[in-house]
Amino acid sequence: MAERDGLLNRCRAKPLPGVRIPLSPFFFSANLADGPDGNVPAPDRPLEKEGANGPQICFLGGPLLMKTSPLASFALSAALWLGLTCAASAQPASAAGPLADLARANLHAIVANNHALPRLHAAEDLVLVGESDPLAPIQGDLASLATQPIYRIVLWRIQAREAAAAGRSMEPFTRQIMAVFFTVPATSDRVNAAETLGKLRYAPSEKERAAFLQLASADTMLGLHSRWVAAGDGHTGDETALAAFLQDRDPELRSDAAYALRFRPHLHKANRELLIQSALQEPTTSSARAYLYASALFHANPQERAKLLPEVERTVEKGTPDDAFECLNVLALVGGPEELSRLRPFLQPVAAPYRDADADLRVGAGYAILSILRRHPGLRP
Repeated sequence: MAERDGLLNRCRAKPLPGVRIPLSPFFFSANLADGPDGNVPAPDRPLEKEGANGPQICFLGGPLLMKTSPLASFALSAALWLGLTCAASAQPASAAGPLADLARANLHAIVANNHALPRLHAAEDLVLVGESDPLAPIQGDLASLATQPIYRIVLWRIQAREAAAAGRSMEPFTRQIMAVFFTVPATSDRVNAAETLGKLRYAPSEKERAAFLQLASADTMLGLHSRWVAAGDGHTGDETALAAFLQDRDPELRSDAAYALRFRPHLHKANRELLIQSALQEPTTSSARAYLYASALFHANPQERAKLLPEVERTVEKGTPDDAFECLNVLALVGGPEELSRLRPFLQPVAAPYRDADADLRVGAGYAILSILRRHPGLRP
């Protein structure tokens, strides 16, 4: 959320030893290094929660690393093949139809024409909905963007996500983000870097974790975001400490805590209940209200969603641009087809001259439309 002050998944791979089983004439290699959530997304969880250290599959020659009988090897090979085939078939389809085409065109137009954060937000969302090389139209600007605070952090996050989607390591990009956090003196840069590490669910080494925890003891924005990174690899105590910021007197800290918790794939029961209770009790005039509701909606069960969704929908239609953008992002993750009529008016007709006004809202709406249609591939509105 620190990015919004400028305008407005996964962790570093820690693979387990490979398991290779003969599949003549090649060997099958599966690097199955699950994250703290087992790398199995819950229903309605976003693709961004998939990670760089999930299943990485390749075919290659080499020695057998697993002592089994031929029959056991064949059986295990067949089981792995069947499981991976089923997993692949379960991946969301590409969104199709006129509305999907319009949403996609809006995102690409913003990447090509905008000169602020919305173009990077649009490129990131295109990665998240399965598009390849969304930065191509601004390839000539990337070297300059990589030198500018806030832009460079978002750019490296996009490139990290692209690497993860292609089965490559995010380490070349997380290394640069870590360098900003530990070497740049400006607090805003460090907060932006920590936010991106949290979004990517970077798992710090023990030495790095100790450094983050030293900063996390402070009741400050940097302390909160340091705690977010420390919680990235599944530490329950850090998640609970992060959730404690929901009760802080400062609405900005409550808001950022809710935002950070939205990027957790699951919350422990007590923290989830605290988040939902905090949202329902947040004053209507509070600047943190939209972020609390958006995060609570993401983690709510169906019964709880009925209490939270109307406020999120109201914010999309009548809230400030910043609050509406956050609520559009959560509708992308949990919204249903009934939201499409609410989202379409944000988009700009393809034939209309490009305009910068409300670019981030068009980004949020385009991402939400494509995400919803991917979850409902039979729809082609």
